[in-house]
Amino acid sequence: MEGTFQNTVTFALFHAEKHIAFPCIPSVGLQFLEPMPAACVGYQNVKFFLKGFIISDWERIEMLCDPHGSDYCFCISSTVKTGIVMVMVTLRYEKFLEDLTYLVESGEIPMSRIDDAVEQILRVKFAARLFEHLFTDRNAKKILVAGTHADDLGYQCRGWTATKHGSSGRITIGTTILDAVKAVVGDKTVVMYEQFPSVNTLAREDFSYAIVAVDKGQYAEFSGDNSELTIPFNGADIICSVVNKIPTLVILISGRPLDLQPWLLEKIVALIAAWLPGSE
Repeated sequence: MEGTFQNTVTFALFHAEKHIAFPCIPSVGLQFLEPMPAACVGYQNVKFFLKGFIISDWERIEMLCDPHGSDYCFCISSTVKTGIVMVMVTLRYEKFLEDLTYLVESGEIPMSRIDDAVEQILRVKFAARLFEHLFTDRNAKKILVAGTHADDLGYQCRGWTATKHGSSGRITIGTTILDAVKAVVGDKTVVMYEQFPSVNTLAREDFSYAIVAVDKGQYAEFSGDNSELTIPFNGADIICSVVNKIPTLVILISGRPLDLQPWLLEKIVALIAAWLPGSE
């Protein structure tokens, strides 16, 4: 963000993300490298006619001082007061929270700036209907939850979470797909989980439906390249084994497009391209 083009922020919209590279000049504010008629830019806050919010890049706020990160309070204050709404912080997250709290309590950053940031984030989440349970079936008798990604927070978050490439398992506090299903079904609904459903399980005839969540393992950037766009961990085979026996909802936890053959799509009752939902 310090005037170098490789440092970017992400402008999150209701339905898309637009990556914008721009230099941050504290004495002037934000200057875009290309015409942005939809944006009114000011140093104290960034207001967009397109309702969304700006996210900093990985550890980039530390580049606002020299040596990088040496005056962390200045980096945080300049970032937040300029209008950045969400900050990508890595190993220094405790220091970030401590310094941000100090800056607010001391009056350096007005509480109204924090309120504005929270409002912008919640606006996008409400627009995405993340707080609704529109399709909860509380009358199902038994649900099968399966797949490599149905009960794995690390896979839901993927890279740039805790570490650059991420990890599998309970790497943070959150809610897996299996956790969420158990939380919203009725008291009389039985939820059965098998990562790789057995022949005996699939032979049962008492499932109302199944939920299968699959995709890749942890990665970041080019390490996750896949020229064939196939689903790793035999994901297509897992889907196929379940959809042949039980009405199935398939969830793809993916950071990029994947290939599902037409013959398999025809057997799937519903498909959700969840991308990378994160910890919840």
